[in-house]
Amino acid sequence: MFPYLKVHTNANSMEARQCESCLREDSKVCAEFYCFDCEEPLCSSCLKNHKKNKFLMSHHTVDLDFIEIFPTSTLSKITHCAKHGDGRVDLFCTDHEALCCRHCMTESHRSCKSILPIDIAAREIRSSPLSSMLTQDLTLFLQTLNTLITNREETGKTFEKDVEEIRSQVKSFKGQVIDHVDRLEKSIIDNLQDFCVEEKEGLQHEKDYLLNTRKSYHKSKSDLDVVIQHGSDSQIFLFAHNLAHRLANDETLIQSKAMMYKDVSVEFKPENGLQDSIQSIGTLNICKQPCLLRSFSQNRRQAQVITRPVETKTQFLYRSQIDISVSENVQITAIAVTNDNRLILCNRYSNRLLVYSDSGKFLQDCTLFCKPWDIAILPDGNRGVVTLPLENSIQFLNISNMTTDKEQISIHNKCHGVAVVSNFIVVGANRELYILAMDGSIRTRVQVPGQLIYFLHGGDNNSVYYTDYHCLYHVGLDGEEIFRYDNPDLKVPEGIARDNQGYLCVIGRGSQNVHRVGDNGRAIDIVLNRDDGVILPWAITFNNKGTKAFISTHDGKCISVYDIHIYTKQKGILNN
Repeated sequence: MFPYLKVHTNANSMEARQCESCLREDSKVCAEFYCFDCEEPLCSSCLKNHKKNKFLMSHHTVDLDFIEIFPTSTLSKITHCAKHGDGRVDLFCTDHEALCCRHCMTESHRSCKSILPIDIAAREIRSSPLSSMLTQDLTLFLQTLNTLITNREETGKTFEKDVEEIRSQVKSFKGQVIDHVDRLEKSIIDNLQDFCVEEKEGLQHEKDYLLNTRKSYHKSKSDLDVVIQHGSDSQIFLFAHNLAHRLANDETLIQSKAMMYKDVSVEFKPENGLQDSIQSIGTLNICKQPCLLRSFSQNRRQAQVITRPVETKTQFLYRSQIDISVSENVQITAIAVTNDNRLILCNRYSNRLLVYSDSGKFLQDCTLFCKPWDIAILPDGNRGVVTLPLENSIQFLNISNMTTDKEQISIHNKCHGVAVVSNFIVVGANRELYILAMDGSIRTRVQVPGQLIYFLHGGDNNSVYYTDYHCLYHVGLDGEEIFRYDNPDLKVPEGIARDNQGYLCVIGRGSQNVHRVGDNGRAIDIVLNRDDGVILPWAITFNNKGTKAFISTHDGKCISVYDIHIYTKQKGILNN
């Protein structure tokens, strides 16, 4: 694609700017325009003929001088299929929101109902939300990179100040001891220098990475502006989709890196007493606190392709009830579903986890250190983690054989809700979220709105949902509030789960109902209430296919099972 552009982009001679149409008639005329559809330069006369011809009048032409700034190399790459090098990307599957070539259509989209040519899918792309949102997201992403770079620079300066302060402290302390301390002084200054070099190299490496990323996206934003202003609809469509995919990946990568960044400081602690100082004049303590800067876009980048409107309606139909028959008191506060559709139940009145099949058959139990409250299954599906609020701790277990780790991990605070977000375990406490690594080590803790956090559910883009008996909250892992859902028809909100349409389902124990909430905090509907058997509910979850809902009802003494039916309505036709 764009053969002329590849050869003549940087050419300024008369020969390099001749009209191809006129050359075919052995006439040398200076070209002033370029037709992307014909892929050749045109003079003003041929351009007029282009505009007059019925079959050529829709071609996209631009001023030839513009070619020098047009991102031709990027567009040339994304025009060809990454999977099939010889395939040209000229189709768009609306079912999968995917760009594809003819080979892709044959291999992966044979059964898809709506595959459009690029020129049809790209109609009105210039004024579509995709272009404007992508521009906004690039601006936000670049702002985030600038903020992180500034943070790295400021941390470096602060670290330098700390180092200078310690040098002063060490020299002052040196005067209080005898000549023997000179050797100790040298030792500690050398250690300080080692720490300084190591940390500065790390900060510089982080900063260099961010600078390179910012440079790349400045170029991408500039290219996008040029393509939107001067490119054809197909070019804008291809460029925007490719850039949106890369931006989504890099946003996640940068956010993960930002979560791992540490604000570095150093302090000097002198030894108490002259006798101690003779052996050591102090120690160096490197203090690192997580740098949780966050300002990423929450936009959904999808192609603005005009399709037939589809309405969906979801019904929860009561199927059966699982009675929890054990000798001790029962109040099921949390339910987890394994990959093989076993139900793991947390009974707050017993130190035993209960395991049932999804059909209601008791399978086994698992003994914990003490009484559990909530449970989350880790991404690999083989391990889980439960909260033990009476012990202010968590405990890991093997999901396959239902055995527990020998030790519990202290959280140093009363903890209830637990969820997995990206590569972190998040534990809820009183107005705080504890962010843990997958091994249970505490990375940081952040202050959040609300009160005691009882239930958690992982969200997208390093965010989490939680309830505190009053509201449903959505916050980032930096503690920044995204929205809160406070509805008079939702009383004492408890368990949270997400259905296969992406809506949040929130238990209202006081109101005895189940609310569905959009990812923007907007109320969708109340799908279940007391008349449907939702009596004093606690927890909710779905099976892996999203076709069944399991709700802890009757004050946690049984599990009510509901079949989920989704009806789609299109052009007056209702399909199940």
